Amino acid sequence: MPDTSTPAARRQLVQHLPELRHDDNALIQRFLDAVWAEQGLARASLDSYRRDLEGLARWRDGAGGGLDGIDRAGLFDYLAWRARHGWSPRSNARLRGRRDRDMLERMYAAGLRVSELVGLPANAVNLRQGVLRVTGKGSKERLVPLGEESQHWLERYLREARPQLAGTRAVPAARDGAVPLFLEPSLHPLSRQQFWGLVKKYAVLAGIDPVRISPHGLRHSFATHLLNRGA
Repeated sequence: MPDTSTPAARRQLVQHLPELRHDDNALIQRFLDAVWAEQGLARASLDSYRRDLEGLARWRDGAGGGLDGIDRAGLFDYLAWRARHGWSPRSNARLRGRRDRDMLERMYAAGLRVSELVGLPANAVNLRQGVLRVTGKGSKERLVPLGEESQHWLERYLREARPQLAGTRAVPAARDGAVPLFLEPSLHPLSRQQFWGLVKKYAVLAGIDPVRISPHGLRHSFATHLLNRGA
């Protein structure tokens, strides 16, 4: 294996990946246009999304793919490739982070509103009982069961990703004294707009038209899932 222990060596490795395909470039541009129009994201954020998606698309093309049809296994293969060549866990976490996975799981499996999700305090989690304490409209509290799969991802986020995001820094409390559960590297909670951007980003990676998906739709898919089960 070539030495990729330095940033310069890793940049050279990326330069040898196949050129970005036209269809992948068009898909990425459509995603960026959509999130810019809907959220007005800063240029730096759009550039970060573009680099992430272009890197994945070029790697996938070299592996016989491209963005079209990529699945969860393909994403983890890409992250494993990056890890083998020396990209830091913090860098990889930004591409298919456990925080993002858990937030999406929370939205679907618990049927949370976006405002409820991004505002969850760390002390809302009770892993022993397997529930979340959620404060909704009108400051009304409710207990939401986690479910086995949902609890698994939350435990992984708390054990692996959240400590990495925080490092040795103390997480600042909000005005109400609560410490946020889901963090940005700045140690502040995500905004509604940032989470919306995540939903759109992962829709593209899953081969879904980002215009056709929203956090609101994910939340209501939870209700449909319960109805189909006869709950």
